[in-house]
Amino acid sequence: MFLHYEENLKIIKINISNIYIMIPNYEYYDLIGIGDFSHGDKNIWVYRLKLLNYFIETTDKKITIFNEDGDEHSKNIMNTSKKLSYYKSYGLYKNFGFGPLSKYCNRVYDSPIYLNFIKYIRKNKERINIIGIDPDVIKRDKQMSQNILKNINKKHINLFFAHNNHINNQKITEKYETKWHDEKYRCGYYIKQELKDKYCIILSTGYKGTIRFDCKCDDEYCTNRTSYEKPIFKSFKIKEYKNIENGLYDKFDKQIATYTACDFPNNKPIMVNTNKYNYILFFRNIIPLKLS
Repeated sequence: MFLHYEENLKIIKINISNIYIMIPNYEYYDLIGIGDFSHGDKNIWVYRLKLLNYFIETTDKKITIFNEDGDEHSKNIMNTSKKLSYYKSYGLYKNFGFGPLSKYCNRVYDSPIYLNFIKYIRKNKERINIIGIDPDVIKRDKQMSQNILKNINKKHINLFFAHNNHINNQKITEKYETKWHDEKYRCGYYIKQELKDKYCIILSTGYKGTIRFDCKCDDEYCTNRTSYEKPIFKSFKIKEYKNIENGLYDKFDKQIATYTACDFPNNKPIMVNTNKYNYILFFRNIIPLKLS
């Protein structure tokens, strides 16, 4: 059901296909998680930037962003005593991908819109703080949740930006994840245990378009993961979503399609069967992150 109005929602105009999209009531929730269905998706960053601008212009609250990235990157963003500086191009160093913004983000985010995100935070540093919560270790999701919970200030608007998989309240079932990570649950599960209904889960997905991949896996277990020297682009279409319109839904009778930052051999999405969310943010046309 598309949400036209509920007491716990506010309506703002997001400039994506000139549609109205709603956001949860930040005055009710202690934490709002907004998931990207692919790290190579531009739509979700347009949405997140519009949210930040809305909060800055219409409230006097401070904003804390918990971001799926390293803490050093976030500290570099917040360090306005140093001007932004960039690497010249994309490339590989010891099989790790880097890009022009590698001082400030993981390469999966490296794009013009993420640069706008960085600049917006620095411009509003008296109101916005960004914290990198991803330790990228074995038990990764549990550590991410601990990094969030110990830093939440309930007087602030608290936002959690990450892939759907980390936002979601679920067990880890994907074959490639169970192989690489020694844990049972996603970050959102641990947060939900602590915050209960004060944690709002928004997952996103889309019907068709193009997304960007940073690396490739050789099999369904991602036994060998190889970074591309330069990110690549591939188109997709989820036929089950053909008749779904743009919007924010509180009920979604389909599995949730997601892609990771890595391109798997069959180029098929991971279909997640879950009802443990508050809302599904749906885009009919997905635009990829451009290269910086």
